[in-house]
Formats: sequence, structure tokens, C-alpha cells
Amino acid sequence: MHLTMVSSLDSHCRAEAVRLVGRGHRDSVLVLHDLLPDSRVLRRVHFRDRIIDRQEKLLEHGCLACTVRLDVVPTVREFARAGCPHLVLGLPPGVAAGQVLEELRINGPEDLVIDNLLVAVDPSELEDQIWDPRTLHDAGFTPMPADDRVSGEFLVGEFALGDTVLTVPGLSASFEGILDADAPAAHAGAGSPWSQGTRLLGHLAPHATVLAAGDEFMPGCHDRTEALSRSRPGAVLAPREQEDAEDPATFRTVVHRLARPLHPLRLHRTLPELAQGAHWLRGTLRLASSGYRSVALQGVGPRVWMELAERPAPGARPEVFATRWGGGPLTAEAAVVAVTGRAEDVDPAEVARLLDSCQLSDAELALNPARFPDPFGLPEREQSAWPGL
Repeated sequence: MHLTMVSSLDSHCRAEAVRLVGRGHRDSVLVLHDLLPDSRVLRRVHFRDRIIDRQEKLLEHGCLACTVRLDVVPTVREFARAGCPHLVLGLPPGVAAGQVLEELRINGPEDLVIDNLLVAVDPSELEDQIWDPRTLHDAGFTPMPADDRVSGEFLVGEFALGDTVLTVPGLSASFEGILDADAPAAHAGAGSPWSQGTRLLGHLAPHATVLAAGDEFMPGCHDRTEALSRSRPGAVLAPREQEDAEDPATFRTVVHRLARPLHPLRLHRTLPELAQGAHWLRGTLRLASSGYRSVALQGVGPRVWMELAERPAPGARPEVFATRWGGGPLTAEAAVVAVTGRAEDVDPAEVARLLDSCQLSDAELALNPARFPDPFGLPEREQSAWPGL
């Protein structure tokens, strides 16, 4: 069985995307899942423009993990056994496609083929969602009070894993259309929120095919290995070509590379200034602390966090300069950082200045890295668990 998966924050965007994808496959079965309050999940099944099944199920905990394990994945198995040629699966708002993929890898049908991972979004709302400090629960996207993710964090993760982005009006735009017959015409303006959001998509999902409702959908684009590589902590995605940065309505991505590890205290002081105005901040750093740890940096809108990277940066080579403390050679690229924001807020020279100021000096390179404090409070691990050095 072939599967196309659709994720979104907006149930209206998701439903429209499922319908548009299914339109290109006459024998497709369309399934929409919604997590409701009181630990209930609603499943609706459509076939050839009519609903053929509607069920509600009471879950043990009513969390997103239970929804995936007890309803979404069993649905895929059910239709695979029934001989369904193509299933279009609309995930509950806020459920990450990666979580479903992992459960399908373990408990899914053996003959399953993932055709596409599609993210449905309203570009006119994208910038506000990136900067929204509320959790998904507080913003009304999920009924789970314990879900502390923010909307920008969810979207950036889905963009990285997905291969296609479908731009469709969201629920709020649909309400506006009911009240104002001229509302759809506002999408056409170069400075409109829709146009701005579409430009931003080119930086948040530079690898993806971005489609509008009337565009032809091309199935079979999903590459699991490539998707997982894009989704690893600290991965740097950037567009190959960028618009003229002189236009204040454009967005810009600056990628800066460093050969030397970074001083933890100087980075700690510099990070707020580096992240200011950045829609998306990401990268992999070597911090001059115990073991020269590899750290993944991620920042979306108002939220910035760091985590220990599980593997060194791809393509890293032994460095020509050696430390004198006996720790062996460092990697050639000790840091790769990308900053995305409005062209007027992201200055390549300033990004370079801030990051360069955090590099270790020759004298500091001669010191044992265990002497440098860690103001970020990253957890310690056994030295044998660290890749790279």
C-alpha cells in the first residue's frame, strides 16, 4: 500500500490538503484523525467524495502518543489488509509526522511505501506562528495541557522532515472569506501576508516543493534517509539562491562557518544578540568544555535551546592545528551556524563578528577544555559515548 501523510497545525488546512491530494488518485481512501477533549479520538473516512465511516474511540490516556499507537497506526494496518492501493492520512493537528513514521517502522505493514510527507500551512499566518510564544495547547491547536511545544517549533520540525508544502487558506481566512467576498484577492499583493509567508517558506523549507491549491501534485518524493538527515539536531538547511536583500520585504539566510571551537562563556553572552530578530537559528557547535562537546543549536522565534549532538557534522575532517592538552585533533569545521530572518534584521557582517568573537584564541587552545565552565548546564556523558574526538 502507498501512503501520503499530511500534517498541519490548522485542521482546515489539513482537510483541504487531504482533499487536494486525494483528487489526483481516484481510488484513494482519505482518513482524517482528530484528538478531542476527554481522551477521545475521532476518525472520518472518505472515499470518492463521500464519507463512508465515522468512529470515535476512547483512549487510555488521550495523549498524542496514544493517538498514534492506538488509532493512527492501526488504521494504516487495517486499510493495508483490505487491499487499499493508496491511503491519504490526515494527522491530528500538532501530531508530528516523525512520531508516526517511527511507529509505522516498528508496527506498520511490511509492504508499506511512503509516497509523500506533506505539510499544510496558511502562509499568511506563518510568521505569526513562528513568533507565537504560546504552547500548542494554549494556542488551541491541541487539547493536551502537558504539550509545551510552541507552534514554530512544530512547524520547523515538520518542514525539515517533509518533502512537500501545500499552501492553502486556514480556518481564519475561511471566516474572513465568508464576511468579505474580496478577501481572496488580497493574496495576490506582493506585500501581502500571504506573499510574505510564501517567501519565508523558501528559507524555512528550502528543500521542499511548495505548491498552491491549483498546482499539480507530484507523488513519490519521499526519501527516508534524506529526510532523517535534514531532521537531525543542528542540521543546517539554507536556500541555494536568495532574493535581492535590498528589498526590506525579503528574507535572508546567513551561514557562517568557524574552524575553532567556541568559548562557552562568550557564546552565552553573545547568543541573545545573535538570536534577536532571527526567525530560525540553527547549527552545530564545538564547545570548549569537557571533551570539546558537539552541541546542536536550535532557535525558532522567541525560543532558543541547545542539546548535545549525537554525531559529528557530516564531512568533518581532522583539523590542521592540534591541541596541546593531549585530546587529539579537532574537526575542520568546529561550528556551522545559520541565521534566517528579515533582510533588514540579519546582517552577514554582524553575524560573522558575533560568532568570530566567541572562538578560542591560540592561548585558550593550549588549555585543557575541562578548565572552561559550562554556563548552559548541559548534562555530562561518559567519554566513550561521544562520537568524533
